[in-house]
Amino acid sequence: MAVYISPEGKPESHKVKPKGYFTKNEWINSHPDILSRFKDDRVAEISKGFDDIDKRLVRPIAEILSNSETEVDRTKISDLMNEKSSKRDIIKKIIKAKTVEDIEKICPKL
Repeated sequence: MAVYISPEGKPESHKVKPKGYFTKNEWINSHPDILSRFKDDRVAEISKGFDDIDKRLVRPIAEILSNSETEVDRTKISDLMNEKSSKRDIIKKIIKAKTVEDIEKICPKL
């Protein structure tokens, strides 16, 4: 049995989609406020990674500031900054997305 959303917005289990009912994605896509929250949730999931990246940047940056950095430190900083940039690009695409399907293609559930 699948879950379909009634015209009143209540989820119900049915073997076949009743006339006038919506799939979850159809419901979200037809309600801009819900789609906006869906985008916000996905962006928040991705943004959580920024704090982790920043924490991983502290040691190599400290090494640079103390003039004892190595090539490994420079490479690590570059890799982490690229990772952060990639996450920003994904967030920009999510914000521009028009449907749940677009968002899920850009960034499957984390």
